[in-house]
Amino acid sequence: MSFPAEWALHRGTWLAWPDLPKEWAENHEGARKEFLDLCRAIATTGAAPQETLNIFIKNESERSRIESELSGLRLRFYIFDYGDIWLRDTACVFAADHTAHVFRFNGWGGKYILAKDAELATEVAKKADAKLVRHSYILEGGAIDHNGNGLWVTTKQCLLNANRNKEMNQGDYEEKFKSLGARDICWISEGLLNDHTDGHVDNILRFVNEKTLLCMLPCGSADPHREKLLQIHEEAKVWADKHSLDLLTVDSPGEVQGPESFMPASYMNFYISNNCVVVPLYGTSSDEQAVEKIGKIFSSRKVIGLPSNNILTGGGSFHCITQQEPI
Repeated sequence: MSFPAEWALHRGTWLAWPDLPKEWAENHEGARKEFLDLCRAIATTGAAPQETLNIFIKNESERSRIESELSGLRLRFYIFDYGDIWLRDTACVFAADHTAHVFRFNGWGGKYILAKDAELATEVAKKADAKLVRHSYILEGGAIDHNGNGLWVTTKQCLLNANRNKEMNQGDYEEKFKSLGARDICWISEGLLNDHTDGHVDNILRFVNEKTLLCMLPCGSADPHREKLLQIHEEAKVWADKHSLDLLTVDSPGEVQGPESFMPASYMNFYISNNCVVVPLYGTSSDEQAVEKIGKIFSSRKVIGLPSNNILTGGGSFHCITQQEPI
């Protein structure tokens, strides 16, 4: 059993319409626009096979708006009273044999409890007509990344946090992950500052092919994440060398202000679809170089940079709101 890497062909992408005005406040409509732009990029870029957009909505009233905005795309709608849009963490994780792995979910350590979020993974599995495999421990999809061939990355800050599985230690996780196809796991100490997820790895360190990792370096001395990024790079380099992996870098976005403080803005939160890679942008001086560098890495796909500031005010970006269903 194995989980295909994100760059393997997808049958579709699972998403949920931003539908909590109180949660998003003044950024609600902006988040919806960014969501629609992401959908267009995924489903209209490149040659076949185009991906199906599987979109959860809470009622029929939103369907007509989305259909008109995304006219001509391959859309499937499912009504379910989900909490919020972070399907990377709340949806199931699909394996190569089209089993749907469902892990327990506790609102990112009990911080954000929303109705039905803990039930969404099972709902996705049912709608995808996939065989359900349940796991007894808490795990969010954004807490792990892998190369499709047994090399996994994660963070101690998230998985070893007492607010997840306080009875589990690093060895326990490694045993469970190896039963899911992992051969070796890179344990990065911590993620970015002000990260609601307690340091999800998909915001700091990503596989871009089977033999290459990508992370960020500080964009300057004033970068609020400077010390964290240097530590992440150092730890990733040691593990990459152990496995003869290349470790590439892009400069971080630096300080991106949110409603209350600077946010954990990251170019690592890109989403790899069948024909393109969608990179979140934040209106900083590093945006252009990030798209250019990531474009050189994914030479067989079109790399598209899209604004993500509004979605980020909710705590994540494009990778956080998507979940791929591999072919």
